[in-house]
Amino acid sequence: MKKSVRFTVLGPVRAWRGEQELSLGTPQSRSLLALLLAHGGEVVSLPHIVDAMWGTEPPRTAVNSVHRNVGLLRRLIEPGLTVREPGGWLIHSAGGYRLDVGPDSLDLLHFRELVEKARAGDEPGLYLEALNLWQGVVADGIDPATRADTVFTRLDQELTAVAREAADVALAAGEADRLRRPVSLAADRAPFDEPLHARLIRLCAGSGQRAGALTVYERLRRRLADELGIMPGPEVTAARDAVLHPRLACPHFAHCAASTVPEDARSHAGGIPL
Repeated sequence: MKKSVRFTVLGPVRAWRGEQELSLGTPQSRSLLALLLAHGGEVVSLPHIVDAMWGTEPPRTAVNSVHRNVGLLRRLIEPGLTVREPGGWLIHSAGGYRLDVGPDSLDLLHFRELVEKARAGDEPGLYLEALNLWQGVVADGIDPATRADTVFTRLDQELTAVAREAADVALAAGEADRLRRPVSLAADRAPFDEPLHARLIRLCAGSGQRAGALTVYERLRRRLADELGIMPGPEVTAARDAVLHPRLACPHFAHCAASTVPEDARSHAGGIPL
């Protein structure tokens, strides 16, 4: 029977056996663990692992290094294993490896479980619980070359998309203040995502933070001008105008926001279009 182990990847990569936090060994083994965790229990092929960890010109020892780090991680997670025992957590399967994790053992899968429940009931509280699981940049602290793998980019985009959903639900429910902080943190991690910032502006205004809403707009305006040479698009401008002229604001924000299609040039740095 497997002993209780918990992993986090929505922030620093960490692991616990019971109440004891585990030392994850070398930077290479931590990067490998992060890659497996980011795939949420799915098999990661050996070529993908090698490519993510060493790029297009891996050393001749790359495959052996992967196997060695798998063995190291197995014994860190299950210290009683012998060298040849496969263990119950890190599984060799279909030409690659996977971690046998679920919502009770991996924060990413718990996040997705909460989001599905939140969607079923348009429940701001469950969105709040889900977003609060994100404790920083995904897989924070691992080797930057591995962190550049597309699986981590997709997780960044997933957070952005869920934060947008949560904001719409909170605005529709009249609970703007409840989701303002986690949406603000998500916006910090997606600094060019205009649809998300438009929602943050409206959440700030709906929380009685009119000055804060205008500050969000102004910071985004400067960032877009300085780094991309563009001005905020119509969705962000409409959110700002709703703060300046609340009587003219659209009374059904979620519907209006969903019907606004961001320009391709504006969505390239910000996440998944609605």
